[in-house]
Amino acid sequence: MSFIKNNAVYLLFACAAVVVFFGAIIEGQENMRWGNTYSTTIESFDKGIQEIPIICGDWIGDDETEQRGIENEYIRAEAGAEGSLARQYQEDANRQKVEMNIICGYSRKVAIHTPTRCYVGSGYNVEGKVTFVQVPYKVAKTAPDGTVSTESRIAHFRTALFVRGSEYRRVYWAWKTTEPEWVSPWFPRFTWRSATPLCKLYLSEVIRPNEDVPFEKTAVFDFAKAVLPEIEPLLDGKFGLDQPVSSEKTTTQAAPASSTPKVNPPAEIPLELPALEGESSLPGL
Repeated sequence: MSFIKNNAVYLLFACAAVVVFFGAIIEGQENMRWGNTYSTTIESFDKGIQEIPIICGDWIGDDETEQRGIENEYIRAEAGAEGSLARQYQEDANRQKVEMNIICGYSRKVAIHTPTRCYVGSGYNVEGKVTFVQVPYKVAKTAPDGTVSTESRIAHFRTALFVRGSEYRRVYWAWKTTEPEWVSPWFPRFTWRSATPLCKLYLSEVIRPNEDVPFEKTAVFDFAKAVLPEIEPLLDGKFGLDQPVSSEKTTTQAAPASSTPKVNPPAEIPLELPALEGESSLPGL
């Protein structure tokens, strides 16, 4: 007992040091200070994103349209995109086109990069306020006995109008985890832990100046009702994980001794990033 009394100050400092040490380790893991950790959920999200069909109901996608933020590695890194897909859809020749941009990654970056940050950084101005809209849709579910039923869902999006020059673009965005719901909290950065795997979805369309069309009459509303049921089973965090690796990727064939190995010329490394202005109508992720 006398030892504790005589060394109380030292013991107090020792306990504090232990608490600080382990606290720093836990905080570092939570905030990914030691780098990204491997996540099977992110792997599944990435596989699911690549499988989003090019035809969703009456909407047909166009993969040939150049979309900024997908090939630009700097933008991908800044946005925390571990997987991504950009595609333009159109229902018919007379209907407005809808641009879809979806990424997956860790909440640390995916949650904080919103159009109010990305679009403004690309020269757009926000006109009006950020508001909330809802998209009701139905998802088909197959029971183990083969019977098919439908479940109702409601996706919650935030939306704002972005203006650059003569372009007026209405953008809608939301996030999801492995749960089926798409949500749009006011403070997404504090809604999820930094290491939480997330998907983020942007839907946008160009509108006429001063256009005041009810959301239920817009092309985005109709497209969202068509694409969200297609997306749900692909982004459950388990999709694709039970698929075996293709034999083409696992089998290595030795080249004949007489053959000369083919050496690809080194890729040309750009000295600076390409200019963002005018690269595409989608300013980022």
